[in-house]
Amino acid sequence: MEKTTTAPAASQAYWQQPMDAGMLGCRLQTKARKHLQAQQWGLAVKDYATALEVADTMLQDPITQKFAIERYLRAALELTYAMRKYKPHTDLSELIETVKQRLQPLFAPLPAEVVIAPLIDVAFSPINDVDDWINMLFSYETSGQSAPH
Repeated sequence: MEKTTTAPAASQAYWQQPMDAGMLGCRLQTKARKHLQAQQWGLAVKDYATALEVADTMLQDPITQKFAIERYLRAALELTYAMRKYKPHTDLSELIETVKQRLQPLFAPLPAEVVIAPLIDVAFSPINDVDDWINMLFSYETSGQSAPH
């Protein structure tokens, strides 16, 4: 008896709709932030990693690339924070290098290090400082203000 499944076809159709991918990324980041607030670090890492993958997919599509860059950076930053909280001694160098390599062609000739400086700060600054920055970032968003740069 032959097994049939619609999962591959559904998945392929889904990724042909770039705006649907954007909505998925938003839902994943919102869910991950709720996990952060509940201090469920492992669940936050899982959802942020998936959101980063979605944003990476969106970077490949000219329709979504412009706003995908911000999503990609934000997902990487929040994933980095969640990883530090989940496993404090995790080496984040590989993640940062991956983000840098992925974004460099999109920002050339500007060095990617300039764009990912906040990510590097979140990865390597004392965690108490990072806690304060992340809390401030989320409180600015909740109040509808823009975060200071």
